Amino acid sequence: MKIISRIKKYYWAVALLLIAPSVSFADYKTDPNGYTFQNPINANSLPELVKKMFDAIIQIGFVFIVLAIIYAGLQFVLAQGNPEKITKAKSVFLWTIIGGMILLGAAVISEVVCNTANQFLTTKISSCKF
Repeated sequence: MKIISRIKKYYWAVALLLIAPSVSFADYKTDPNGYTFQNPINANSLPELVKKMFDAIIQIGFVFIVLAIIYAGLQFVLAQGNPEKITKAKSVFLWTIIGGMILLGAAVISEVVCNTANQFLTTKISSCKF
């Protein structure tokens, strides 16, 4: 049984090695019908791609911060005067606010780095907001 498992592993490895070059050497610019390849990312350089990915992560992070604040508020309501639960709710709220400040600081640092990089790059990062 182990021999069959090994043969399957080697079979897939060899198949992948034979298929990979045909995929990597595919013509991506135009096909016989005259269609051209469209860039789905809308980023023309690596720094612009990194900036767009970081902006998306920041936006998702702010959604989680809002949900965590709602969760902390719910814990305050459900504590019903219990000092231990109120202490836990305060802790959740405090760490949520600290996380939000860190996320906001990361967004500011990202903008500063983006604007600084634009001063030195020949291809400007178009997604800088300032």
